[in-house]
Amino acid sequence: MSRSEAGGPTETAPCELALMTGMRIQEWSTLLLPELGLVDGLRPAFADVELKACAKFGRPRSVYVAPDPMELLDPYLLLERPEIVAKAQRSLRRRYRELFVIQRLEADGTRVRGVLDGLTITRTIENMKPDLRRLAVRETGDGLDPLACSSVRAAGCSPSRLGTRPAGGPGTG
Repeated sequence: MSRSEAGGPTETAPCELALMTGMRIQEWSTLLLPELGLVDGLRPAFADVELKACAKFGRPRSVYVAPDPMELLDPYLLLERPEIVAKAQRSLRRRYRELFVIQRLEADGTRVRGVLDGLTITRTIENMKPDLRRLAVRETGDGLDPLACSSVRAAGCSPSRLGTRPAGGPGTG
């Protein structure tokens, strides 16, 4: 039985991590798993994340994700996220041609190579705009797996729930 079926809180780790690291909602909601070192089932003790294209006003900044927040990810990544991704498969498959389907992670997870609009492209992760980050998925034996660690809607976070509201409307903060 999932936590959501049991009536308990679901997907709280992304909201807690956003608060614990000082990341803005747009930064956290577009953070990709490789940026946290979460590749091929491995989880480092901590992560230094270089934010650029998804940072407010595109101003580069570094965010340190300490060991305690990283540990909060374990139940989310092992239990909650797979359930969310499984439920999203039908929608992801329907949108396949619109997605940035990653074929390969390069340079220790700092660059991605994949197909977007029928063209094979390579991008440096830190320079990927939020809209492209939201389209990034990998094909796995179980279907399509979004590279984003979370999303505002999937995490149940909203600007009002976190006590902040981005200037200029949704997705601009």
